[in-house]
Amino acid sequence: MTEEPHVAQVIAQLREAAAKKCWPCACLHQSLAAIERAIPNAKRPADLDAALNAARERLTAVNYECLGCQVCFPSIALNALHEAGASTEPEACPTAQAEERRCRHEKRP
Repeated sequence: MTEEPHVAQVIAQLREAAAKKCWPCACLHQSLAAIERAIPNAKRPADLDAALNAARERLTAVNYECLGCQVCFPSIALNALHEAGASTEPEACPTAQAEERRCRHEKRP
């Protein structure tokens, strides 16, 4: 697994998933579990472990499977892991294969 830039991307996306709407979303719950399975604790960088723990602390009970957000931070994190060569389970996202989506309010160059 090619780690450094991909793990940095995973960490950044988990920090973005601090959005309150993510806390009760099954996407975040399932993605955290998939990331933990993909990178065992003994091989997990300290920064990634801290990001996983911070995300887990915010979790609430699952209220919905997926809101179909234009930008899904857990999905982007799973993509980065997959690009690094980690084995992520396809059922990590409850609705579809993980893909990056842009916010429609984002300014385009």
